[in-house]
Amino acid sequence: MPPASDHFDLIRACCIHFVHGGVGAGGGGGTGREEIAARVAEVADWEGLVRAAALHGVAPLVAREAVSVAGDAIRADGRDILRHAERRAALNGLAAVQQMAGLARGFEEAGVAALPYKGPLLALDAYGDVAMREYLDLDFVVPPADVERAVAVLAQAGYSPAGRQDWRAARFGNEWTAQVSFTCPGGALPVELHWRFCDLKLPWNPDVTAVFARARERGLAGARVRIPSREDQLLLVLLHAARHAWDRLDAFACAGALLAGGVDAPELIERAASVGGTRALLVGMAAASRLIGVALPAEIRAGIAADRAVAPLAADAEARARRGGGDARRQARLHLALLSSAGARARYLSLAAITPTAADVEAVPLPGALRFFYPVVRVARIALRGVARR
Repeated sequence: MPPASDHFDLIRACCIHFVHGGVGAGGGGGTGREEIAARVAEVADWEGLVRAAALHGVAPLVAREAVSVAGDAIRADGRDILRHAERRAALNGLAAVQQMAGLARGFEEAGVAALPYKGPLLALDAYGDVAMREYLDLDFVVPPADVERAVAVLAQAGYSPAGRQDWRAARFGNEWTAQVSFTCPGGALPVELHWRFCDLKLPWNPDVTAVFARARERGLAGARVRIPSREDQLLLVLLHAARHAWDRLDAFACAGALLAGGVDAPELIERAASVGGTRALLVGMAAASRLIGVALPAEIRAGIAADRAVAPLAADAEARARRGGGDARRQARLHLALLSSAGARARYLSLAAITPTAADVEAVPLPGALRFFYPVVRVARIALRGVARR
C-alpha cells in the first residue's frame, strides 16, 4: 500500500475546495479548483489515489470533488474507480446510520446518556452528508455511571466484547484507555464503547455528563440522538487528532467545516483551557489554517501569537499530515510538547510508565483476582527491555 503522502497535494486541494465550497480559502489560498485540475492530469494510479485518500479519512470527499471539478480530464477507468468509491461510501454511510440509530433507541429506552462520538454524526455536523466519511466502527461515549447499563443494551442487541473476552476482563484490561470494542455477528460494524474521551495519560477529558447536557438533539433514521455542541465538537475533533499526532487530513477538513459553520471562539478557548487542551487546540487551528486555508477568529489568532510554541508545532503537524504520522516515540514527544504545564508532563511520563498495554496482558496472563498487579508487570517488562538492550 502506498504511503498517505502519495497524492497528498491533490487530496489536500480536494479538501480545500470542499470546505470552502469553491469560494476561496479564508487563510489567503485559492479555492483548490486550479490545483485539482492540474493534479488529476498527473495521476497514473487511481486505485492508489483512493487508498491514499482513505488513509487520510477523506476518500469519498476526494472522489466527489475530483469528478465534480475535473471529471472531463479524468480518463474513463479513473472516473469509474472514483464513482465506485463514492457508491461504496454511500452504502457504508447508510448502513452505519441505521445501525447507530438502532443502538441510540436502545440506549434511550434504557435511560443511558449515550453520546455518538465521531462517526456519521460528525460527518453530518461538519460536512452535511454521512457519505463524506467511511466507517470502520461506531463510537458511543457514556458517563462512567452508565457503563454497565450500556453494556446490557449492547448485549441485548447481540454484541459482546471483541476477542471473546469476558466483559469484566475486557473492562479491566482497557480501564486506562476507557474504551472497549464490541462485535456482533452478521456484518454489523464493531462498536467502541467509551466512558472517557481520552486515556488517563492526557488531561484532555471533557466531562461526559457536561458535554451531553450541552449537546443538541437531532433526528437520525427515526431516532432522536444527541450531538455535541459545535464548540465541544470542534474541540473533541482537534484533541482526538492531537492524541493521534495529526496523522490525517480529515481532522483539519472537519475543523475547517465546523469553524465555517460558526462557533463561539471565547467559549471554545475556555473549554479547552478547562481540560489543559489550550495548546492542542491552538496548534490544531493553526495547522488547519496552514493546510486548509481556514480563516481563524481573532481570539484564536491572539492565542496563537501569545504562545511561541504553537507556530513550530503547527508546522510539525502539517509535516506529520503530509507523511501520514510517525512512530510511537515521536507521538509521545508531541504529546509532551502539547502539555504546557510541568505537572501535566510529569503525570504523562509517570502514567506512561505504569499503564498496562494489551501486550503486557498477553505476555503475562493473570487471573482476575490479580489483575491489579499489571502496572507492576508493565514496569518490570520495561526494565527487562532496558537490560536486554545493554
